[in-house]
Amino acid sequence: FTSDLFYGPDAEQAFGTLQSHGILGVEMEIAGLYALAAAEGVKALGLLTVSDDIIRGEVLSAKDREDTFDHMVKIALEIS
Repeated sequence: FTSDLFYGPDAEQAFGTLQSHGILGVEMEIAGLYALAAAEGVKALGLLTVSDDIIRGEVLSAKDREDTFDHMVKIALEIS
């Protein structure tokens, strides 16, 4: 699903509910892309990288995001 609730006042409750269903991760944008692709009858693919752990309060800095995500992109491009 796509939502901004991850940063809202009920985030802990929401994550508890998700975990009780075996969901260990969420993302905020690709669900929208998949919905649009399905509506238009086209293919879509997302490559996701874990950057933050909201429950533990672990967040990559902007600098780390800039410096480390290139490696993931290069790997993806090499296998396509």
